Amino acid sequence: MRVTQETFYRQTMFNLLRMRYGQYVMNNQAASAKRISQPSDDPVGSIAGQGSHRMMEEIDQYTTSVQHARDWLRQGDSTMQSMSDYLAQVRARTEQASTGTYTSEQLDLIAKDAQVMMSQLVSLGNAQVDGKYIFAGAKNNMPAINSDPEVQSLTEAGATNAGDGRLYGQGDYTGRKSRLVTLTVNSVTAGSTPMTMGYSYVDDFGRTISGQVSLAGVGTSFAVDVGDGVEVYADQGAYAVGDTYTLKVGRNSGDQQALYANLSWNYRLRYNFMLDDLYGQEGYVDGAWSNALDILADWQDALAKDNKVQDYFEAVPGRFNNPGSSAQLQVSGDYGQLKTAQVQMQVGGPIQFRVSDPAITDATIQGRYYQFYLDPTSNTGEPSATNPITLRYAYWDGAVWQDAGTLTVTGTGPENALTLTDPLSAGQVSITLPQAKFDSNTFTTFAALPTVDPTLLPVDNQ
Repeated sequence: MRVTQETFYRQTMFNLLRMRYGQYVMNNQAASAKRISQPSDDPVGSIAGQGSHRMMEEIDQYTTSVQHARDWLRQGDSTMQSMSDYLAQVRARTEQASTGTYTSEQLDLIAKDAQVMMSQLVSLGNAQVDGKYIFAGAKNNMPAINSDPEVQSLTEAGATNAGDGRLYGQGDYTGRKSRLVTLTVNSVTAGSTPMTMGYSYVDDFGRTISGQVSLAGVGTSFAVDVGDGVEVYADQGAYAVGDTYTLKVGRNSGDQQALYANLSWNYRLRYNFMLDDLYGQEGYVDGAWSNALDILADWQDALAKDNKVQDYFEAVPGRFNNPGSSAQLQVSGDYGQLKTAQVQMQVGGPIQFRVSDPAITDATIQGRYYQFYLDPTSNTGEPSATNPITLRYAYWDGAVWQDAGTLTVTGTGPENALTLTDPLSAGQVSITLPQAKFDSNTFTTFAALPTVDPTLLPVDNQ
């Protein structure tokens, strides 16, 4: 090979450019503090570097997850300790109130304490970490618990349902305790829209309430009431006879989904808390209310009413009552006197029982029992002068039930009070009906006189 002067020049130029490029690369590495700025700098090294970078990011994320879970657990442990302290206070207050030595004023103070304890437990249930509610499950962007029970929007469909339709809840709940409403499709019409639907639940008084409603269409405009302000409506899905759904009415607005923190590729830490595990399950389950807030609400309400004069008291209907009406039975007067008056009313709708004679005493009225019925020949609807309602009633004379005849109701309210004319009451007792519609669902229709001796029943059923 002959080396010419041109070859020498070309080789020199190549070496100069190579050195200049090397200097350029080193200047970039010095300025960026990186040996590889782009894949072309070192393809093999770039791939290895990307793997290392991803591993470092994973380690950083694992560290963040561990810290978050640690904060979550630390806050949860502290909050649950405070919950335990408040529940211990509730137990102590319960033992104090059960001694029977407290005055009505002292019981009223305990009732206020119960309300404060409820508020504190609600506040603790809404504890947060980094803006997330730690007791709300996967719904940790919203409060975990409400002060009052609320109707859950979506029902839980039965596992064996044949249709894909869903039922929804809405309304302003007027009860005090949480509730589980069981809904069953009884019949369907063309288009698979539920025509009739049965419902069943345990109310605040421990009674099993059941009935049937009709759904004329789908959507909120066709919602039907199933008691205490709870409404149910359907969507456009398909329904089959026998499909069941459960509607929850409660304070817990979270869910039961677990949360996990990734600590490595192979290990995840579960760190979620469930309010049902802490305060007890909501609804009437296994013959009792186990949720602490349900128990406190009932206790606070009972203490607040004890030994006080109220505009009305919610009477607990006995087992003879027809619970087809969601209206409240109301009794006016002084609780200290009313608690000794035992009046049996075989009705589902409300009747106000009052003393007509101001000279009547507890000893005079104690031990009287009455049952009221809708006469089979009566009109139905709201009582008025143009639409009189005929009631039949019976009284216990101490040995057997006696038919006292009928009462014609031509209006509602105290101004239309009806005086009982049987020999036992002798004009001392009167009743009034509220402004409501009455039919066979709100009154038991008269068929025959009762036979059960009321004196042998438990006091709550008299």
